[in-house]
Amino acid sequence: MDHVPAFVRRNAIDLNTWFKQNTQKAQPEKPKRERKPRKPKAADLVTEPVQSPAPRALRPGSLDQLIAPFDPEVALAS
Repeated sequence: MDHVPAFVRRNAIDLNTWFKQNTQKAQPEKPKRERKPRKPKAADLVTEPVQSPAPRALRPGSLDQLIAPFDPEVALAS
């Protein structure tokens, strides 16, 4: 099996010549602009210490106190 395309063989095209005529060197990329660091705002300079919330204490208790009573008549009415 020949690795040259049939179109090239049939029309007697010289691929080396075609390649030289239809290719060009890639242009070097422009360097990207250098990013400057952002200046801090005046409000950011004066920061108050953040108070952490008080930790929640787990209290043992009955689940009946946590779960509201279920009334089927009220639930079906709405």
